[in-house]
Amino acid sequence: MKVGTDGVLLGAWADIPGEGRILDVGCGSGIIALMCAQRSSKEVAIEAIEIDAGAAKDALANFNNSAWHDRINLICADFRSYASTCSVRYNAIISNPPFFKDSLKPGNKSREIARHTDSLEYDDLFNGCGKILAENGKISLITTWESYGDIAKAATENRMFLYRRTDVFTTAEEKFPKRVLTEWSRTPTDYIWNSITINTALGTYSEEYKNIVGDFYINM
Repeated sequence: MKVGTDGVLLGAWADIPGEGRILDVGCGSGIIALMCAQRSSKEVAIEAIEIDAGAAKDALANFNNSAWHDRINLICADFRSYASTCSVRYNAIISNPPFFKDSLKPGNKSREIARHTDSLEYDDLFNGCGKILAENGKISLITTWESYGDIAKAATENRMFLYRRTDVFTTAEEKFPKRVLTEWSRTPTDYIWNSITINTALGTYSEEYKNIVGDFYINM
């Protein structure tokens, strides 16, 4: 999977703990795990799980060629199985999960696994996270606006509560957001809800978008 705006935006937006462990679920090429390593201190251990062997191989190569190769551990496994047997607890779980449902499959098996919910239902995601999330931990996700209702339903059924939400618009003219960033916790609270717009009317990146992701781009 190529590096895309979704992964970069989530990796830059997600809450990063000052210590403990971070898990990137469905890491693909490993971009989010690498961003977490860049944003965190050496006291934070990072693990990335990927079910597709080809993507896992690419992610491992990227990790090994990074400045944080000693802090990122790759796990090639199904998340549901891993969560059922895992004995550690994570302070942050971050995922750019599959969000296409009942739509035309692309014909590429690896891409199908990465993009369609057949491979990891939202209920499975939250159920697994509930088993391995630390008491004060956070789950950070990015989804389409159309998928938000399904995400919220799965979170509620697994006793997770919205902590923070950012609606992402490509342009100011859009009626509905293109993506929704959400953060979930075990404790109910008055959540933070805001929005950002990626592009200005002139087609350039907005200042609010650059403030979030600017550290990860060259000459943005």
